[in-house]
This record gives sequence, structure tokens and C-alpha cells, in this order.
Amino acid sequence: MLGSFGRISDITVKINSPGGSAFDGVAIYNALASHEAPVRVEILGIAASAASLIALAGDEIYIGKVAEMMIHMPLAIAFGHADDFEKMAADLRLMEEDFIDVYTEASNLKRKEMEAMLREETFLTAKRCVEIGFCDGLISFDEKKEKGAQARFGRDEVASMSNAANGRLSRLLKPSVSGDKDLETRRRREAELVAERNSFR
Repeated sequence: MLGSFGRISDITVKINSPGGSAFDGVAIYNALASHEAPVRVEILGIAASAASLIALAGDEIYIGKVAEMMIHMPLAIAFGHADDFEKMAADLRLMEEDFIDVYTEASNLKRKEMEAMLREETFLTAKRCVEIGFCDGLISFDEKKEKGAQARFGRDEVASMSNAANGRLSRLLKPSVSGDKDLETRRRREAELVAERNSFR
């Protein structure tokens, strides 16, 4: 799945999902957890059901301060005779054990505590996610804004310097009223200013 993108230096997964198929969630979790690139997960809204499992595949997991996670045992819909329902129940019991293991290992809670939370279908605030070890911390939007401002300042500074070079070039190319006859000097200075202007593009 991820191999089709070639070599990847890092992966960032942004999540806002109510979940979906448990098996799809398991497949995505395994693909991310087994990838050689470092995986950063950012929970921006909610990571519920299968999406909460996907979130736990990150090497670094951060959550917005008003975002949430919701965890529960795997669900399924069955159709058929009693034997079909019994088989589905047996299959779900096996998957439950795997889910309990994964969620427990991602937390600082005991297995019995995590099993109870999964059986109850538990919603977790961002603060609670950090407290129990699901998340490494809250997303610092102030830091992101600061980096954005720095990037904008850099672009504005370059544009200002380029505009200044353009202004000097325009003044140089304007016919001199003083009758400047040193053409060679003017041409050399013109070339310098063109090079200066191009360096900011």
C-alpha cells in the first residue's frame, strides 16, 4: 500500500474520522506501524472506533486540545442461522483479545482497566488521552502559527530586497541628465544589478 509511493522519509497522518471497518483499520494500522519511516499522527477532530486504532500506529501521537478519541470492542453484523451467529461471536472474541493487547500496550493502564474501557465504549478528551499515554501531547497551534509567520517574513524580506534592486536598476537605466559619458562603468553596474535582482527570484 505505502510501498507504491517509493521511499518516504517521514509520514504525517491527520485524523478526523468516526471509524469504519475493523479489518480496514487493522490493515492501515499494520501498514503504518511496520513502515520504516517515522510516523506522526495528529488527531484534529475525533479518532473513533477503527480510527482510534489507526491513530495508535504513530511513533508520535498528538491531539488538538478540543479533539477526542473513542474506543470500543470490534463490532460486526451477522446474517444467517444460529451457527453463523455463534461463529461470528467466536471470531469477535479472538479480535477482542488483539484489540485489548494493542490498546493496553499503547497506554500506561493495566490490561483489565483497558478491557473495561473498551467494553463500555469510552470517549476520551484530549487531556485524558495524554494522561493515559495514548497521545504524547497536545498539538501546539501557536508554534505552527509562529513558523508560518517566520516563513512569511522571509518571503516578504526577499521580495523587499528584490524590489530595491529593481528600483536601483530602473534609476540606472534612466537617461542621465548630467550627461554621464562613462558608458563602460554604467554597463558594468547594470550587469551587477541584474545579477543581484535575479538572485532573489
